[in-house]
Amino acid sequence: MKAAFDEPAAIDINEARGHTLTSLLLEMKSDVAITSGLDAGCGFGYFANLLCQEGLDVSGFDGRPENVAEAARRYPKVKFAVRNVEDPRLVDLGRFDFVSCFGLLYHLENPMLAIRNIAALTAKVLVMESVIVPSDMPMARLYEEDTDVDQGLTYVALIPSESFFVKALYLAGMNHVYRALPLPDHPDFRFHAAKKRRRTLLVASRAPIRASLERIAEPPTRQHLWDVLPGLESRGLRAALRAVRDLRRRS
Repeated sequence: MKAAFDEPAAIDINEARGHTLTSLLLEMKSDVAITSGLDAGCGFGYFANLLCQEGLDVSGFDGRPENVAEAARRYPKVKFAVRNVEDPRLVDLGRFDFVSCFGLLYHLENPMLAIRNIAALTAKVLVMESVIVPSDMPMARLYEEDTDVDQGLTYVALIPSESFFVKALYLAGMNHVYRALPLPDHPDFRFHAAKKRRRTLLVASRAPIRASLERIAEPPTRQHLWDVLPGLESRGLRAALRAVRDLRRRS
């Protein structure tokens, strides 16, 4: 079976992402005991196989039965299953030392729910890659996908910003969030004069880890989105308006 996952462009970006994945795993294994792995949204099993080649006991899942069947045919040493990452019952798979998630989250209607589910499967380290909206705010943009087999199950997605993903990982219970240094060697991970960076690769962990990573603090969220003056809390704004009215009455 050959599909979009086997196209030259897909092979090119998978090789770049895979090099970063295996490099990070090798660095982490020097001070973190990692024996089991899981690939979320496995497609045809490319990244699951990389984890298997590094000596891990690996499982993988995907929402499309045809993808899981092909992955199992190509890589019989990996345990594959059909699962929807947005289904809370996903936690029945268990917990894994090392979880990878490549090319999945930007195809989903509910990326926050998916991150909670994936975090629940992660015992130690999660490596997550995604297309991102070019914004510093923790936000997401609604996107209608083409009806191809390598897209989401519903062809409707919320594509988050990198800041959203970082915030979501912290909210899902991951204690440390990092950006890979360097990012994969592919144009989608670089800034260009005419185009902003399209993808990111983040690492989240339960405990601090030593690797080629840049730690990212949890982004703040503005609580009072509807205030007239940015950053001014509603209570403070009401007090300011009352003061202005009092001055007008006295004049």
